[in-house]
Amino acid sequence: EVTGTHKSATALTVNAKGEVFFLDTVANKTYSIAPEGTITEVAADAKKGTAQAFGPDGKRYVLADKGEAVVFETDGKSRTVAKGTPGGDV
Repeated sequence: EVTGTHKSATALTVNAKGEVFFLDTVANKTYSIAPEGTITEVAADAKKGTAQAFGPDGKRYVLADKGEAVVFETDGKSRTVAKGTPGGDV
């Protein structure tokens, strides 16, 4: 248990605002931690991600289940941008 409500914290990444994002792989959700420490759910479906990173465009990219690369737009919507992506890191 990571916190009182989070069972895991993997694939940590930081955006340009200094917010830390992590995947709770047990719950299949994505959370952010603001610089002042507030934790917020940002995606109810983490796409069974194993790794994530922010691109220079400010969008969050996730390596999802079965080798799909998924981009989360700044409005929170997601779309698959590549399939058959090997590995566990982006």
